[in-house]
Amino acid sequence: VAPAAVIERTARLRALISARNLGFRQNFLGRELPAVTLHTSPGEMTRALTDNFLEVRLDASVPANQSIRVRVTGLADAGLTGSVAA
Repeated sequence: VAPAAVIERTARLRALISARNLGFRQNFLGRELPAVTLHTSPGEMTRALTDNFLEVRLDASVPANQSIRVRVTGLADAGLTGSVAA
């Protein structure tokens, strides 16, 4: 296969993956999901990982290794944003 064809196919495949990933994450907007908080460096937003391995950046500080429910409020570059559900 010609190198130019490989480059073009790879670019098309990456664009398709990116679009599908965005669509998948959009399905969770407004939903509550179970998650576990991750270790976060001081000054960073708390991160949590849902049961289907979506990373959610939270608007609150929560200690690591806590089982919580998150409400998904938005999309981030590679994950989601959210808040701790009541």
